[in-house]
Amino acid sequence: MPVRAASDPWMLPFPWRTAFEALIDSTAREGLPWSCPGGLIALSVPRGDGAAVLTVTDAKGRTTTRPVARPADVGPTGKALLAAPRIAVLGPPETSAPPVVAPPLVAPPRVESPRAQPPPEPRLRLAVMTGPRVSGPDEAVWMSGSLRGTIPFGPWALGLWTRFDLPVALARPLSPYFSMSSVSVGLGGSRSFLAGPIALEAQLGPSVVVVSMEEAKDEAMKHPEGARVVLRIGAELGATARINDWLRGRIAFDGEVAPAEAKLIAEGFPRPPRYMLGLTLGLEAVIH
Repeated sequence: MPVRAASDPWMLPFPWRTAFEALIDSTAREGLPWSCPGGLIALSVPRGDGAAVLTVTDAKGRTTTRPVARPADVGPTGKALLAAPRIAVLGPPETSAPPVVAPPLVAPPRVESPRAQPPPEPRLRLAVMTGPRVSGPDEAVWMSGSLRGTIPFGPWALGLWTRFDLPVALARPLSPYFSMSSVSVGLGGSRSFLAGPIALEAQLGPSVVVVSMEEAKDEAMKHPEGARVVLRIGAELGATARINDWLRGRIAFDGEVAPAEAKLIAEGFPRPPRYMLGLTLGLEAVIH
């Protein structure tokens, strides 16, 4: 069977990640000296100057570590380490002469390099996102800005987010003095999946939304205004791509729906949105 990655390829710089994944893929092809050996392989790349460290642990638990100076050396070095335990040592050819007993060989003591440390796991992810969204049943187009904090637990994560929405277009004309806004606070549980250089993330969770509306020609005079609190359930599918060691680009598509329709704030006002669909773009910072 092929070897398995003992370190997260996503945490490696792009050329190192490509070489590391190519090495793992090569072990799945049968018939080669380094193919199908089982075990684990890890690659650690220092943030400053210095060589990366490649660590191979075979199926019996034996570990060998070698430095690699550049991404192009990952494949040859890894294949040599994987193939070394499987090369048979041939004895001398048989002859009619009496065997000569050689003195036992004393192997020099094996000195192993320090075990490679896996890349540190992220402790916190912070994302800033913005983008358009649409709502109904009274159709409207909004622009939104959001801030999200996420604590990962391996491929799983738990997050808290907040978002501010302002409408930019309404399906039916209203007074020029009409204004509307929406503020959301929500929780989210998510699961991430690696797809080559892209990390996909699916999220599900509830949110509490405050929708405010007002029609004020003169603030000094009495005018219709009010707010409604709405509970929604939402889902999101996002994708992130690594920019450097701590920054990622992010795109996400999300949808929310309220189990119950909220009451009108005032006669003639649009109904508070019962559902929303949004597409957002932004940046995500990773804190180790």
